[in-house]
Amino acid sequence: MSSSHAPFYLAGWLAAMLMLTSTAFAQNKTQCSCPSIKADGFGSSSCSSNESSQRCRIEYNQFAQTEVAKVEQIFSNAGIKVRGFDGAPNMPPHQANTVFATTLSGDQIAEAILVYMAVAAARDDSFSASDARDLHRAVIGDFSRKNKVITAFNAEAFNAGSRTLQGSAPPKPLNVERMGDLVTSTGCASVRAGGKWYMYKAFWSPARHSPQCE
Repeated sequence: MSSSHAPFYLAGWLAAMLMLTSTAFAQNKTQCSCPSIKADGFGSSSCSSNESSQRCRIEYNQFAQTEVAKVEQIFSNAGIKVRGFDGAPNMPPHQANTVFATTLSGDQIAEAILVYMAVAAARDDSFSASDARDLHRAVIGDFSRKNKVITAFNAEAFNAGSRTLQGSAPPKPLNVERMGDLVTSTGCASVRAGGKWYMYKAFWSPARHSPQCE
C-alpha cells in the first residue's frame, strides 16, 4: 500500500470499527465486581472499580471530564503528571473507546489507563496523593509493568477483543499476565496497591462477562 493511500485506508478501517463496536456495544453488558466486598455492577460501557475501607465502588464510563480532571489533579499533587483521554469528548462511549485504542501512543495509553483505574477510588475523598503514588508504582512504575498495560489496551488487543463482541459466549480472557499484584488481560487491568484494589475494564474486553480480569 502506498503512503498516499494510507490515510484513506486508516480512515476507512476506523469507520468500519466504529460501526462494528456501535452495533455490538448495544448488545453487550460489562460486569465489574470487587474481589472481597459483595457488589456487582452491569453496564453497557467500560468500568472503573475500587475496593477499600470495606467498600466497593464501581463507575461506568464515559467518565465525565470533571472526574478525570480530579484524578489528574490528585496525581499532580503526588508529583506525577498523567492525563486521561479527552480526544473525543462529544462521542458516545463505544466510539470514544475505539478512537482511544487505535490512535494513542503506548505511553498515552498507559497514562490514561492509570487514570481510569483511579476514577472509582477518587469518588472517595480519602483517595490521596500517597494512594496515587502507590498506584502509579504498581501499575506503570517500571518498563515491564507499563508494557503489560500497553499490551492489554493497544490496537492489537482492541482488535482481538472487538472480534468477540459479536459472539454470545465470548472465549476465556486472552493473554492473562501477572506481575506481583498487577493482573492484565485483553482490555482489563487490576492491581492491589497500598492495601487497596483497583480495576479498569474496557467494554470490548473478552473478560467483560467475568467479575474481574480473568
